Amino acid sequence: MVPLMALGIGVGALLGRLFGGSLLAEDIGLVIGFLVGGAIVRVVGKALNRDHDHHRFFGVPMRHCAWAGVALALAGVAIIVFR
Repeated sequence: MVPLMALGIGVGALLGRLFGGSLLAEDIGLVIGFLVGGAIVRVVGKALNRDHDHHRFFGVPMRHCAWAGVALALAGVAIIVFR
């Protein structure tokens, strides 16, 4: 799960750099990256666990760990808004 989430965060960081590199652009890029990472974890986790829930992260089926990306994206939005 962690490498897949890191892939999404990397995509978001790249987007932030491509769209100006300002602090706001990088923050928005990271929020998008958390959402992309969550989506990647969801798709891969669902594909791996289509028959049984054998692929787990700390006891949680991998497809449910995608909510961590959503939670981190919401935290990022809160940081952007209240900064």
